[in-house]
Amino acid sequence: MTTISEQQNTAVPRQGLGLVHTLDAAERDALRARLQAGPAGVACREAVEASALPLERIGATLFGGDVPFCLLRNLPVDALAQDWAVGPAPLASSLLVGVTAALGLANFGYVEEKNGAILQDVHPIGGAEQTQSNAGRVAFHMHVESPFLPRAARPEVGALICLNNDSAAPTRIATVDLVKRQLSAAHLVALRQPDFRLRHDQSFDVNGYTLTVDSALLKEIDGRDETRCGVHVDGLHPAAQAAVDAWKRAADAVALDLVLEPGDLLLFNNYRCMHGRGAVEGRRWLKRVYSTRDTRLLSDRLISMWHAVGARDIDHSF
Repeated sequence: MTTISEQQNTAVPRQGLGLVHTLDAAERDALRARLQAGPAGVACREAVEASALPLERIGATLFGGDVPFCLLRNLPVDALAQDWAVGPAPLASSLLVGVTAALGLANFGYVEEKNGAILQDVHPIGGAEQTQSNAGRVAFHMHVESPFLPRAARPEVGALICLNNDSAAPTRIATVDLVKRQLSAAHLVALRQPDFRLRHDQSFDVNGYTLTVDSALLKEIDGRDETRCGVHVDGLHPAAQAAVDAWKRAADAVALDLVLEPGDLLLFNNYRCMHGRGAVEGRRWLKRVYSTRDTRLLSDRLISMWHAVGARDIDHSF
């Protein structure tokens, strides 16, 4: 079920849905059979390309659409026993690999995050319940992935596929364009100045160091505004702090709440969308992959954040 958080009699417009496509039972079963026939990466891509998924429309939505996220529903995923535990999920993994490859994306992980995992498990982890990370149970504030890194080192597309969501925790998403409409001209001008300090995400192991960068939070690139606003960001002076506070309030106000069900795959443009998550009060397991068309910093499908911050052939201004 897709749930849109709405309040009656409010002047704040809620984020509308991007592309939604649902496979029928026959289409789902045909895709399942193709994926199970060949689990290798090339076979995954070929299985997806032969499926009923509208890949051209998905790509156009993610890379050029006004609402750059897609929800694909009723995909074949691994059946879980009642007493399931996080572990191998070959169908879900094959779908993440196949769909992203068919869209011309390269999957990657970070050396310093989740031990370099590329296909990552997203679920609550004991001891991390209060963290602002995908391992937490508290509401995860609106953010983009890896905002403390330069654009060339950030995911262009994030993909999440649901295996279980007994908790009915919503995944929240809001586009940059809609958030902008809620802000004053003065706040938008302030957000374009390099007056904000971003700190590394809690999911990264930085060996006791604190990595920060000063940057603008809003910038026009190729004719579209993008943001690098993360959870851990502060303004360097009162006007900047007021602007980032207004931005975060607006993102919360307009965000769409999606209660992902098993077989739901959400893809979003990480440059032009913010996302978050409601509190997790029960079981929940998603698989995630980061993807990009910019492979300059990839080595064996990994990006080292230390290499990224020191790279001299990329733009570090945003």
